[in-house]
Amino acid sequence: SGLTRYRPDAEPPRVRFTGVRIDTLSMAPADLTEVETGTHLRVELAATDFGTLPTKRQYRYRVVEQDTVWRSVTGVGHLEWTPQKPGRFHLEVQALDRSLNASTPIRLPLTVVLPWYRDLRYAGPLWSVVVLAIAAIALLARRAISLRRETQRMRQQMLDQEHAAHA
Repeated sequence: SGLTRYRPDAEPPRVRFTGVRIDTLSMAPADLTEVETGTHLRVELAATDFGTLPTKRQYRYRVVEQDTVWRSVTGVGHLEWTPQKPGRFHLEVQALDRSLNASTPIRLPLTVVLPWYRDLRYAGPLWSVVVLAIAAIALLARRAISLRRETQRMRQQMLDQEHAAHA
């Protein structure tokens, strides 16, 4: 008869984390403990949704502590994020089906830390040792130059005394 009735899905999809990749290291989401600032983080996702083709699935995410709106990830089963500042964060993800029903959000807790060379607990003592080493090298170099000058002065004095004795 040419008439079509659209009935949107009543059941929202379910989403889960399937893996995490930090630069080139892959791991299970439960194994993720800390991430350094500036590190590329890729979170693999999977949705249980039998009414939407996998290529048409949509995901959205946000970092709860810094985003007020959701970021969209369409047609791919992963999201990518590079944390810029240290702290405790929660990556929240939802899947959307073809009827735009949103899944219950899932959360991945993340602890973002500074790299060791920017963390004052490690960098402070390290830079103190470096400064002390440079100061010690400068003092030793100054002492060596002083001794060389003294040696040259004494050698010249000895030569002058020999010349005076033979004259």
